[in-house]
Formats: sequence, C-alpha cells, structure tokens
Amino acid sequence: MTQVMRMTASSWIFSISQIKTLGPCCVALFLVLCFSAYGTTAEDPATESSTAPHVQVGTRHAPPFSYRDDQGAWRGLSITLLNRLAEELDFTFELHERTDMHTLLAETASGQMDMAVAAITITPDRERRLDFSHPFHFTGLGIAVPYHDQQASWLVVLRSLLSPGFLSVVLTLSVVLFITGAFLWIAERRHNPQFPSQPAAGLGSGFWWSAVTMTTVGYGDKAPITLAGRMIALVWMFAALIMIASFTAQITSSLTLSAFHARISGPEDLQRVRVGIVGNTTADHYAKDHNLRRYEFASLRQALRELEAGSVDAVIHDHPLLSYEVQQLSDDPLMVLERTFERQDYGIALPLESPWRKDINPVLIEIVTDPMWVRDLQGYGLR
Repeated sequence: MTQVMRMTASSWIFSISQIKTLGPCCVALFLVLCFSAYGTTAEDPATESSTAPHVQVGTRHAPPFSYRDDQGAWRGLSITLLNRLAEELDFTFELHERTDMHTLLAETASGQMDMAVAAITITPDRERRLDFSHPFHFTGLGIAVPYHDQQASWLVVLRSLLSPGFLSVVLTLSVVLFITGAFLWIAERRHNPQFPSQPAAGLGSGFWWSAVTMTTVGYGDKAPITLAGRMIALVWMFAALIMIASFTAQITSSLTLSAFHARISGPEDLQRVRVGIVGNTTADHYAKDHNLRRYEFASLRQALRELEAGSVDAVIHDHPLLSYEVQQLSDDPLMVLERTFERQDYGIALPLESPWRKDINPVLIEIVTDPMWVRDLQGYGLR
C-alpha cells in the first residue's frame, strides 16, 4: 500500500513538471483524466449495494383471505395485505402452500416459515406457540343451515297438522266438547226432540251444539228448552269464552313449533341439533367446549355437502369463509345466518420473538386505517 502511494505521488510530481510543455487543451484533458483515475482508486472496494431481505411465507386455501385464481395466482385479503407490507417494508417473499392449518402453524412456530398469512385467528393456545401481528380483521363464527321457504311450503303445513302437538290439542278439545254435549243430551233427551233419546243420535246432537256454541256461530238449529239444559248452556257459554282463547293459543303454538322445530336462529339452538365442523379449527374448539353433537369433516366444502344431504342440521365455521363457500355453492339451498358469535381476530402468525413483528405492526395499522382498506374488504365481500 505504501509503495502504491509513493508511485501515485511520483506520478503527480512528474505530471506537474510537464504542465509547462503542454498546450492549454491538453492540460485540461490531462487533469480530468487524472482526477477520474484518482477517484476510482480512492473508492472503497468493499462497498456493496444492499439487497432487500427475502421472506418465506406460508399460506393455505382459505377464501376470501387467501386462494388461487383461475390463472393460479394467489389472491385474497391476506395476500393483498402481504403485498402492501412488502412494498412498505422493502422485502420480497416466496409463498409456500400448506393443506391444513396445523402444518402451517407448526412450520411457522419452528422457524421454517418467517411468517404465515391466511385466515389465521388469534387464540390463547396459539399465542403460547407463536407471535402474532396486530389484528387486521374482526369477525366471528357463523352458522349455515338449510334454506326453507316455510310460509310457501304446503308440505310443512301438512306436516304441522299431523304433528303430535297439534293432534293432542285437537283431541283434548274434542273430549271437552263431547262431555259438555253429553250433559246437555241427558238434560234434554226426554223433553226436546232436537236431542233424540237414542244415544248415538242424541250424543251427536249434543256434540254439535257444544261446538257451535263454543265457536259463537249460533246456527240456532238446536237449543235447550229445559231449566237444567239452559243452566248447562249458560255455564258453557261463559266457560267457552275462556277456553276458546286458551285452545286457540295452544293450537297456534303447536303449529308454529311444528313448522319451525328444525329452524336455527342462533348458537343457543345448536344444543339440540347435529353440528358439522372442520377439524382443528376455532369452530371445532367451540363445539367441544359446549358439548355439541359434533360431526367432523376434512373440509368446509365437504361439511356443506353433508348439510345439503341432511346428514347434519347446521355447520359452524368462520363467518366470512362460510359465507364465501355458500355463495360458491349457488345451486345448493343453503343460507348463512347474519348473526355471528365467538369473536374472531385475524392476524399474521410469526415465530416467537420474530424481529418482523415490530416492523410489521406500525405499517399494518396505517394500512387498515386507510380508506382504501375498506374498499378492499368490500371487494372480497367482507365488512
């Protein structure tokens, strides 16, 4: 190095000594070349351009958060978020698809993946094994049920009329009418030809009179003429006013319960039905914790097919994923209830003590509070 510096100094001395012998133009050109050469030799050869970090990202099919389009490219809300984070934090990434959530989270926890993005809910159990970013979406569990237009279905009405509840109410009412008619027949049979003395005809007339009187139709074709008969009729008229209201309420309740006995309006109705779930999901844990009659399936699509076939009465899963799959199965008579339960927070999964967490969170908050994020949610059918 010392020798190089001596040679450079000697070169400068020689160059300066020759300036007087050179023309003005040659001197200027000579000085430019010398300074250029000096700048090149003075530059630190160890300086290198920095490169953006390359991140290994795990994901899985979980529309509308992450899925492949018709061309095989990854789309979804989580993928949109990942692209924006990469742009803001200046990193590149490579996506690795996994078929199930257990494998995806296990590889992330072990450090095989730098992060995982999909529809990943933040739960206490997962927090023990992983770090998570701030939530970027909030939702809950949803319930898918078969769709029935019960008001327009004559089959449902017929089934209601033949239901045990309705038949028991009608039978009880018939017994009361018969007993009342029998008492009137006994009082009138020897004095009133409208109530023949023959038991079959007389009891039939008494039953008809008690039914007409109870419903206040008032045909007038049969009426008591004896004092005992009129006393029975007077008591029956007042009693019928109370009884008819009570029996009407029971009949209405019986028809309503029969028509809607299989209808599910919320999580409180899940205890009495067969519930389909996908294994190792938040819905699975919910079903176990609440002792539901759970039937486990390998995928959400399979669970919905079994719901259509009648093997289960309801399917519970993350509401946005459930809504998306039901919309894809447009030929199936299924619907997702608007009501949600068991709040779910979606985040980006990271290995424990990952340095990416402190970088991701501030940028993530800026993204989800930007008005453009609302348009992204609506674009994927979320809210």
